[in-house]
Amino acid sequence: MVLHARPSLQPPQVDFALIRRVSALLGPVLETYFRARVEGLERIPTGRSLMVGVHSGGILPVDALALGRAYYEHFEYQRPLQFLAHQILWRINPRVSRVLEGIGAVLASPKNGQALLEAERTVMVYPGGTFEVFRPFWERNRINWNGHMGYVRLAVRTRTPVVPVPSVGAHEQFIGLTRGVRLNRLIGLHKLLGRVEILPLLWTFPFGPTLAFIPPYIPLPAQVTVECLQPMELHQTAAGRQAFRRMAKGDPEHLLTLHRMVQQHMQRGLESLSRGRIPVLGRLFG
Repeated sequence: MVLHARPSLQPPQVDFALIRRVSALLGPVLETYFRARVEGLERIPTGRSLMVGVHSGGILPVDALALGRAYYEHFEYQRPLQFLAHQILWRINPRVSRVLEGIGAVLASPKNGQALLEAERTVMVYPGGTFEVFRPFWERNRINWNGHMGYVRLAVRTRTPVVPVPSVGAHEQFIGLTRGVRLNRLIGLHKLLGRVEILPLLWTFPFGPTLAFIPPYIPLPAQVTVECLQPMELHQTAAGRQAFRRMAKGDPEHLLTLHRMVQQHMQRGLESLSRGRIPVLGRLFG
């Protein structure tokens, strides 16, 4: 396979008219079927910001869709939000790629992320990627970014506030059984797809055990809640100020300290959202 399109290093423009149409189409499903709630949008700082989320929901990341819709409504379709996305999205179909780019998707890379932030954009990134998005059901309320810390390097280099964005519910559309890392390597799928090291086994409705999205399943109507936490000025911390003083690529020890700060803060937010929650039904009281 080859990429159908590679987003430019120049900060792309989103198509607000297209986003309005997509939002109107998804709105009833997000509000009624998933009962989506997005909180804390007023905490997003003006100017550049790097929003960091926990990746959930498999092939249907409802939390990201709900966040995007609520973001544009909150900012009245005047402020673009761009998602750093996995290259596999550009392998689907050229038309799909153009739609994704129109609503804000940009091929994930340090250069693209830096270009967007230097253009004062709001950027959303999911460090856990495919490894996290298909985590087992019993890990649904646990962050696992598989050691990925590129977002820290990006935030400190560009002196950008980090906005942690925990969410719950999107990972209850199905029951993840295993990521299938060994099965992927046995088949050699990672060589074909590139940077996709899993072949998940799920329990889905109405088919029961299935491989990832074969056949297409009906998502359970899980209630989804997303919250934007207080911004973190990593570059203002002691570790942030020292991160690039001796090493051009960043001191691993200082970067790890910052990474743990963000992950621990976000995990506390995730636990707060999940407290008192019943799978699929959500929080019935309070």
